[in-house]
Amino acid sequence: YSPVVNFGNWQGVQGGTGVSGNYFSGQIVSNTVWQVSNSPIEVIGPVQVVSNATLTIQPGVEVEFLGHYALQVDGTLQALGTALNPITFTSAQEFPLPGDWQGIAFSALSSNNPCVLSNVVVQYAQVGVNCTATSPQIVSSTIEYCSQQGIVLTRSSPLIQGCAIQQNNSYGIWCYDTSSPQIFGDQILDNESYGIYVEGTSVSNHNCLPLLRGNTITGNVTYALFSYYYYQPRQVVVDARSN
Repeated sequence: YSPVVNFGNWQGVQGGTGVSGNYFSGQIVSNTVWQVSNSPIEVIGPVQVVSNATLTIQPGVEVEFLGHYALQVDGTLQALGTALNPITFTSAQEFPLPGDWQGIAFSALSSNNPCVLSNVVVQYAQVGVNCTATSPQIVSSTIEYCSQQGIVLTRSSPLIQGCAIQQNNSYGIWCYDTSSPQIFGDQILDNESYGIYVEGTSVSNHNCLPLLRGNTITGNVTYALFSYYYYQPRQVVVDARSN
């Protein structure tokens, strides 16, 4: 990674007026706000929010990725859209395709619950939201058209509530290795494999125990919920009542 380069507004032609939007790549090392007045934010390289830094994104901002780059969160990400003015993370291609960019990745260095995706749309990524040993809140959001999974959780137990996780090319949600999220009131629809895939490691204390309530899980190519590779599976109960 390099320092963040803010290219400001580019000129459409030499000597012409600036093209709207700001262009970013590199590391965010201090508290930063992406404002709606600077939207769209055009990502032209990998972006990393370092530990102890916070990236806040205002409602209505559109973040467009011009290549196969990720937004990696090792600090805090607060993307707080509204129902009327969601935040959008998407491809910058004129004709977008699943996998055009990598997705949003929360690492074990990120700040856990202070990280929030609320009223956001994540689309055309490889993996929409990828969490490793961290548990952000993912609420009232849409994750769609990803080339792999909508959400991947490894040793992570976020709240996933009121979301639409749909039309991804693999699982809607993949829970792996002790991941025990709260999955409440979501629409998990029309994914090209399992709606929710829950996988242990066959080692003691590494089972996943998600809690599912009030979800609609339908139209997925294979099972709505599939669990696999548990340690002593006959002694395990995955609570998926009232869906």
